[in-house]
Amino acid sequence: MSIEELHAMGLSEAQARWMLARYREQALTIARNDPFRLAEEVPGVGFLTADAIAARLGLREDAPGRLRAGTLRALRDAADEGHTCLARNRLVQEAQALLQIERRLVARTIGEMAGEGAVIAEAPATGIERDAWIYLPSLHVAEVGTAGILRSLSRADVARPPFPPEPERETAIERAQAEAGIPLARAQLEAVRAALSRRLVVITGGPGTGKTTVLKVLLTACRQRGIRALLAAPTGRGARRMAEATGWEARTIHRLLEYAPGRGFQRTGSRPLQCDLLIVDEASMVDISLAHRLLEALPMGCGLLLVGDANQLPSVGPGQVLRDIIASGAAAVVELTEIFRQAGESGIVANANRILLGLPPEEDLTRSDRDFLFIEQPDPGRAVSTIVELVRDRIPRRLSVDPVDGVQVLLPMHRGAAGASAVNRALQDALNPTGAPLHHGDGLFDRESPRFRIGDKVMQRRNDYEKGVFNGDIGRIAAAESGAVRVVFDADPVEYADDELYGLDLAYALSVHKSQGSEYPAIVLGLLDEHAAMLQRGLLYTALTRARKLAVIVGSRAALRTAVRRADTRSRSSGLVERLRTER
Repeated sequence: MSIEELHAMGLSEAQARWMLARYREQALTIARNDPFRLAEEVPGVGFLTADAIAARLGLREDAPGRLRAGTLRALRDAADEGHTCLARNRLVQEAQALLQIERRLVARTIGEMAGEGAVIAEAPATGIERDAWIYLPSLHVAEVGTAGILRSLSRADVARPPFPPEPERETAIERAQAEAGIPLARAQLEAVRAALSRRLVVITGGPGTGKTTVLKVLLTACRQRGIRALLAAPTGRGARRMAEATGWEARTIHRLLEYAPGRGFQRTGSRPLQCDLLIVDEASMVDISLAHRLLEALPMGCGLLLVGDANQLPSVGPGQVLRDIIASGAAAVVELTEIFRQAGESGIVANANRILLGLPPEEDLTRSDRDFLFIEQPDPGRAVSTIVELVRDRIPRRLSVDPVDGVQVLLPMHRGAAGASAVNRALQDALNPTGAPLHHGDGLFDRESPRFRIGDKVMQRRNDYEKGVFNGDIGRIAAAESGAVRVVFDADPVEYADDELYGLDLAYALSVHKSQGSEYPAIVLGLLDEHAAMLQRGLLYTALTRARKLAVIVGSRAALRTAVRRADTRSRSSGLVERLRTER
């Protein structure tokens, strides 16, 4: 058994090494007998690579294993795009395009897989006209389980101790306002009332509308009444920001649920959380699988308060849980729309709200302290140079922040002359020019994989439950020794073997999607014509609202106009709304 034999089949040298380490003497047998298994298990091997290996081995294009693998790949690609399910006809279309095979063969394969439980096919409820939904089994379990628990919360009796009964509720809220020294506006009062009286509540609103103020008064009331409240957010940055804003401890959802590498979530239905009220911030980021895990861990009688901005991009993972809960009518929803004085003076807040209305942002050139800037530079190469200059020199001088930690560059997409990959390399050279280079494998897990240096800012690309780091976590490479690389995430060191670095990306520049749940002193958003495929209003709004003190857009006015005009029409396929309405 040698690397050369696997390499000759079409695997990179690094992929061959990974297989030998994982499967040892069985590696070549597995590659020959079940090449599509490689697409499921070997990092960096996709369906097309496995399909090419299968063709070299003489596997027929209508072989059952190939048809099943292609169908699963189409369904998993849909999940990667945020869908929890696909209509049967759409799945047939997607799989047919991938397999380049007759439609009837794909349709037959889906039926066979559904009969075996490899996929779940769900017909519409009586009186509902639609095609059957096709699910990956894990997403079906998550969606059905989430809907069931949410329906129970929605219907539960609202009069429950230690929450104040209706005659005492107003007095409790008045006392909390007095102690916190915060008088609430009408909608904010409504939000606190709902959280103290209903089991399932959503508070939504954009920047500057006082969501944090509501939480401060609510938590004061909880402390006064002996209500055990727990606070959580999807990301470490979000949890820290929540703790700083409220003065209460906040944890990531994974830490709240006591995730343990190798053992999974320790807080479950059999060992629930100990609380009367669970408050989840940045709820738009919670995907269907994490929502299910969280809901399973709620104790009997607990209330759930979801706080978030429904106008932001939906979660990176499958589903659009917050939007679906709001659309279903299952929760008490309070929308905060009033922008308060201090926030109202911010160009960031004002322009974020203009964008939601389909209006272009405005720049107040009369103010030397303006916090929103547009720099017109439509040429991609020059735009990248401008971004580097802003991050390295101009913004750190203006705000007295560290260029690596205090300024985040955001881009609509990874590829292109001004995509996140290219900008990351430029910023790596500008911000970490002398960091000792790391050499990992042959770098072919991802043909655009970066060559890292000690000191680089990096992001975890996928959930790694063994290491306890998750998609979107950001850290710094601290050291490399004895074949291992140490990366520090939120003060926690994590060890990576040389051949595990494919799970990291440079993070000087991020896609807008990956920035969700985080805030930064300053953001620089590249917005160019080459990003046209990704430009839409929700993306621009999400990017702008990541900034606390300064937001700078670098790019073309044509691209900016396109982003403002184009509403987000790429809806996600999800059955959650229907389930919340129809008992399914």
